Amino acid sequence: MKTTLGNIKPENKLRFLRDYIWKISPSDGHVTVEKMLVFLNKRVETAVEFKEDMNKVLYIFGGIVLIGILVWGLFACFPRVMLNTKLWFFCSMVFLIFFDFIKKFC
Repeated sequence: MKTTLGNIKPENKLRFLRDYIWKISPSDGHVTVEKMLVFLNKRVETAVEFKEDMNKVLYIFGGIVLIGILVWGLFACFPRVMLNTKLWFFCSMVFLIFFDFIKKFC
């Protein structure tokens, strides 16, 4: 029988939790899906693998290409406007505020 928190004695629960709970610390760096799977695979003795969804990868790649084409087209049509430093500063501030807003509420 596999050891779980429900089938151990109350006096041993603290030791069980200390051994089987992953305390995330700054030394872990970024906690990724791969790190979580390695931790869980060790605990439950399985071999679950993470596979990135190809649609998500293609969607992100398509978005980057689309933005690149848009910026290139704007530079080709409006070089004087696109080289304006005040415009780039303003756009950077808008993106910064927008992504900060999304990070707080999502």
